[in-house]
Amino acid sequence: SDIFTDGVYLDTEHGNIIWSEPRNQSIINSPYLPFQAAIKDTVRTEPTNNITFNVWEAPDGHSEILLTATLIDRGGDLAGYLIGAIPTDHDAIKNGFNSRANDSVHVQLVMDDGVVVASTDPARVLRQLAYRQKVSNLDKTLPGGIVPDDPAHPDNLVIAFKRLGSAPWMITTDEDRTHAMREITEW
Repeated sequence: SDIFTDGVYLDTEHGNIIWSEPRNQSIINSPYLPFQAAIKDTVRTEPTNNITFNVWEAPDGHSEILLTATLIDRGGDLAGYLIGAIPTDHDAIKNGFNSRANDSVHVQLVMDDGVVVASTDPARVLRQLAYRQKVSNLDKTLPGGIVPDDPAHPDNLVIAFKRLGSAPWMITTDEDRTHAMREITEW
């Protein structure tokens, strides 16, 4: 598909691939590597409408966002998992990052737990967002906005965020306050 460009997989309860899109017969009945490394301990085994989000760093260094749905059979037993894999360098993510005002603005895609999934600063990827507490302490009903200054935790940054609907992600941007305010202060 256009979104899951690294593939869509139907896995058994033990993480073996029984179907893939794009179709690849050579991987059928093989273990799906990200299942053991990133998914196994976080997926639910009871009926749910929730999708689990994980990030997997492949041995070759690229990262994937994994969306996993638990599949339950008619008898109520675990049937397996449907997994979609999106590379963190997907064009939609890169295009969003490229729309930033200037190179001093950093943009991140951040999971609810504060782990940076993708960023304009590669050194931040798969690390905790430095100002996670400031953003997570805000009213969860806010769809987005500017993070107010906190004298107890000054970081000299102008920080903005946007929650992405019901997905457990948000986009954050930050820029050094001096640089961000330069045009105003030079008046």
